Amino acid sequence: MRNRTLTLVFAATLILGVVGCAQTTSAQTINLHQPEWGDDNYQNGMVAWQRQDYNNAARFFKDAYTFSDARAGAMLGVLYVKGAGVFQSAEVARGYAIAADQRPKFDAFNFYHDQWQTSQDPDLAYLIAWLLANRFSGQAKEDYNQWITEAAQGGQLDARREVQIYLN
Repeated sequence: MRNRTLTLVFAATLILGVVGCAQTTSAQTINLHQPEWGDDNYQNGMVAWQRQDYNNAARFFKDAYTFSDARAGAMLGVLYVKGAGVFQSAEVARGYAIAADQRPKFDAFNFYHDQWQTSQDPDLAYLIAWLLANRFSGQAKEDYNQWITEAAQGGQLDARREVQIYLN
C-alpha cells in the first residue's frame, strides 16, 4: 500500500510539474509574440521624444526593442548619435541603425530619410550614410559619400572626421 501511495504521489508530482512547465512555456511564447506590447512602448517613446524627455524615450525604445521593434532600434540609433538620454556613441548608433535596417519588412533608410526631409538634421544624414555604406553596392558608396558630406556640412562631428580621413 505504501509503495502504491508513493507511486501515486510521484506520478501526480510529475504530471503537475509537466503541466506547470507547459504553462510557463505558453506564457513565454505569448510574451514573445505580442507586438502590441512593443508597439505601446514605441508609441510612449515617441511621445517622450517629442516632449524632449530623452531619458524616458530611451527607456521606452529599449523596452520596445526587446520585443524586436525595428522602429525602436532605429530611434535608439538617433538617441545614441545625439547622446540624448544615453551616452553619445556614433558606433553604438550605427549598430542600432544597421540592425534595424536588416530587420524584415523595415527600411531604416526610408525611416531616417522621411525624418531628415522635415528636419535636415545632420545626425540623420550621418545614419543614412552608414546605412548606405553597409549595403555594399557601387551606387550605395556614391550615395554614402553624398550623405556623409551632407552630415559633415551640417556640423555632425563624427561625419566631419570621416570626411577628413576618407574623402580628402
